[in-house]
Amino acid sequence: MKSPIYAIILSFIISAPAWAAPQILLEAEISKKNAKGGEELLSQPSLVALSGTTASIQIGKHKYLLTPTLLADGQVEIQAHLTEQDGEKVHTLSKVRTIVDLDKEFQVSVGQQTLTVKPSLATNRD
Repeated sequence: MKSPIYAIILSFIISAPAWAAPQILLEAEISKKNAKGGEELLSQPSLVALSGTTASIQIGKHKYLLTPTLLADGQVEIQAHLTEQDGEKVHTLSKVRTIVDLDKEFQVSVGQQTLTVKPSLATNRD
């Protein structure tokens, strides 16, 4: 019979990556093309997510799910998933996976909306 201490150690080892994961700052900008051909800024949020976890932005019926993962080479894999809610139904408008350097922007456009995201390492702001 294994002692309870092994179970405690095992649960600590399994949970360690969650608290040890780096925090990634996602500076986002969501804009929409207007009738005159210009761009209208809809939102400019800054989100912090642990590497490998999902952060979300909701604007009206559109929801942007962003999952940044810091890779061993210092780049960031970003999975972006844009959905639209229509009553009870949720429709996927776009799913994108890309790898970018830290502090470099990437964009994804769906219809007239454009999502721009720049990932960087979050720092404590004490």
